[in-house]
Amino acid sequence: MLWAGRLFSEVEIEMENKFWHVTSLESVPSILRNGLIPRIGPRSSEAGETEPGVYLFPTYEAVEDALMNWLGDQFPDDANLVLLRIRLPYDATTWLVVTDADYEVVSREAIPANCIAGVYDEQRRRITALDS
Repeated sequence: MLWAGRLFSEVEIEMENKFWHVTSLESVPSILRNGLIPRIGPRSSEAGETEPGVYLFPTYEAVEDALMNWLGDQFPDDANLVLLRIRLPYDATTWLVVTDADYEVVSREAIPANCIAGVYDEQRRRITALDS
């Protein structure tokens, strides 16, 4: 499958343009209203990123690995992290840039709120109600 200018197998990405995004629970109400806006946040700035983006993981296994390693180290131990399930339109793959890291892709375009298919805890249990 050709995706974002790079050849991937079905094993490397989940089908149907589904992705995962990690964020704080506190950010969810704003994200559900406004979508995911590309920006250079604290972690991107610290990593030396120069272009705004929304970082996505193509598989849950990639999220799990990141949270157990480098990404988990970026948050305080008591952080309330959630996983957003993102379902992009089929033509949205042109928004995505494959990074040098094969476990993530970046959207340089805003991801509308209606592309957020669900909010989950770190064990992939769906969160059905959010306190605002």
